[in-house]
Amino acid sequence: RQQAQTLTFAHWGRRVNETGGGGFPGQDKGFHRDLEKMLILSSSDKSTEEGVTGKFGLGFKSVLLVSDRPILVSGRLATEILAGLCPLPLQDATPFRQKLSDLAPGERRQGTLIELPLMDQQPGEITAKFIQLAGVLTIFSKWIRRIDIDGERHRTFEWQPETLPFAQPATL
Repeated sequence: RQQAQTLTFAHWGRRVNETGGGGFPGQDKGFHRDLEKMLILSSSDKSTEEGVTGKFGLGFKSVLLVSDRPILVSGRLATEILAGLCPLPLQDATPFRQKLSDLAPGERRQGTLIELPLMDQQPGEITAKFIQLAGVLTIFSKWIRRIDIDGERHRTFEWQPETLPFAQPATL
């Protein structure tokens, strides 16, 4: 089989299955079951939570439209997902952890990497609409304020909210 084109995503937010420490109720919130909830359709406990994004694993399941064997490396977790619901441990996660390190030199926190070996599409076909809307995403998403895209050329989309000094709250 010819070497597949890949699409890679990385972030340095909360890792998959990370419950936190210092009295944070991550275990109570079910964070230790993130991967399970991502893989089982209709498995979500987000309906009662406020300030969360996504529900029922549909975001992660959408990668199956372009990749039949996504790879997920996050903290101690390193797995390849078969058939959209069967996680198999990666035999060697070293190249993926190195890629995370290369993407953010000097970053002390462990990141999360999702690599999608593409079935038939070219990365540009998949990312074109995302790139077109990335700037808007940084403004209207709950937590994402910066998006870096590496490809034929590097692009950064960033929004930093700022309070205007003359703006006053409306009074009724």
